[in-house]
Amino acid sequence: MLIKNVVKKVLSVFTVISMIGFMCEQNIDSYAIEKNAKNKYQDLIISNGRNLCDKFKSDSALCKKLLYDKEHDTGILDEKKEQMLNEMGIMDQQLVSMDKKTIDSIENHEIISAVNVYYQVNSEGLLEKISADEIDEIASQTYENEIKKVKSDSILNKLWNSKAKAADRAYNNSRNDVNSGVLQQGIIVSTSNQSGVLRVWYKAEWLSSPHCRGIDICGVSTKYGTPLVDTVSVSHFYDYRVTNTTPRGHEVQHDSKTVVPKYYYNTRGVIATPNLYSSWSKIKSSNWYPYKMSLKEYIVIEYDLAIDKKNYKSTNMIIADYWHKKDTTTYQINPSFSSDCTISLGLTSQQEKTYTHVSPNLAANFTYSSGNK
Repeated sequence: MLIKNVVKKVLSVFTVISMIGFMCEQNIDSYAIEKNAKNKYQDLIISNGRNLCDKFKSDSALCKKLLYDKEHDTGILDEKKEQMLNEMGIMDQQLVSMDKKTIDSIENHEIISAVNVYYQVNSEGLLEKISADEIDEIASQTYENEIKKVKSDSILNKLWNSKAKAADRAYNNSRNDVNSGVLQQGIIVSTSNQSGVLRVWYKAEWLSSPHCRGIDICGVSTKYGTPLVDTVSVSHFYDYRVTNTTPRGHEVQHDSKTVVPKYYYNTRGVIATPNLYSSWSKIKSSNWYPYKMSLKEYIVIEYDLAIDKKNYKSTNMIIADYWHKKDTTTYQINPSFSSDCTISLGLTSQQEKTYTHVSPNLAANFTYSSGNK
């Protein structure tokens, strides 16, 4: 058992792995955890909705990537905590982006909710949630090196390794200028050493770079609770590399930086407005033989969330909302959260058409209670 005093031990994630033994073929429609947290104040009951666990088989690319992460400790967190997050579908790459306060919260307290969802720009230019098979194709391409190193001699692994290369080629050939960009959004909620205060971590990462590159708008809000302004941390990271792929190839360009984008705060949540790195024309021009381009880019929002005592037993929800800019036009924006916790851009209907909205929104559900009533 990874957590002591667990009555029912399964957490819900879209990119899902079961809590024990990576039984990815198990089908779970709903589940909850009831446990006594390390902190004496808190008893937690978690419910995180329906998942698609049955869509991910143990020999899938996604499960192999997460199994690789489980086998390789990054040292960022306690080994068992890292393994538990890997089993929930959270990748090691996501852990690297956390600030010290979030790491301490996860390390020394309890994880109460974790969820990942993947989206792709479709032929109409809209960002929509993608199927398990499509996620597996993306994992095959993005994490090929890690998947190859998974410690297993099973015939399924050998068969997968032979078919993965063909799948990668087919996937690469299917990409075009319209159908571009793969977005991964993740939320982790953990307890803190204060009664009624949770730590919220949100990350939006472009696993495949979108061709439309302007000022995006993303944010995290909550149904019940108030972000503590002094704890808010917002960052936009990019790492751009161009490598010569000839036999004596070498890195010819490297541009890496973490910036703090303009962000907005109110009693519902935090909204960031990152300007995606460079332009597609520059990125595309760096990807012709004998040069190969790679671009890693993500946005992180972290903060402490205070829950009022009157809402301790209410079903709560952390909601992530993402708007992707479809062109390079710029407007004077004043985004805010609407009553349903989604982002209102504060633009005219015509201006709003220059954005594509990620659908459906990412949400982490839970019920919080405290023994200090």
